[in-house]
Amino acid sequence: MTCQIYLGEYQETITGTAAIAYVAIDEQGRLIQADARTVKSTDGISLQAVKMAARGLYYLRRFELAAIYTDNPTALAALRQEYPPKGSRRIITDIRHRLAAIPYPVTLELAIGSAHSAAAGTLARYAATQKNYCSPTAQQYKMLVHTL
Repeated sequence: MTCQIYLGEYQETITGTAAIAYVAIDEQGRLIQADARTVKSTDGISLQAVKMAARGLYYLRRFELAAIYTDNPTALAALRQEYPPKGSRRIITDIRHRLAAIPYPVTLELAIGSAHSAAAGTLARYAATQKNYCSPTAQQYKMLVHTL
């Protein structure tokens, strides 16, 4: 089985609130796991989202292959470089260690314009703007994707 993880991020320009989210779906498009949280710093917010997704992916053991999709080409380029840029080395090293600990292959891909990517961004926005955020159920997620 294949697991697809889509990342989303949200930054409120007026208040400075920021949040990241990821959505893990299976090959039929069914929700496996979703998580979102607010972040204190917007520096490297896309890399923080990848780190959170790798942490969540570590506990999903029943898959043969996984792909992490981000809509930020800068974060993807930083992760693919042999020598990460200064200022991001610690988080990129941590992400690489987390991905190496997963017992099946994980690829990093670019996904722009995907409904699942938009849904992850919407979940990040909800996490940033609402106090009592909780992850959606499979039915709620299905309705969210169909409305986007």
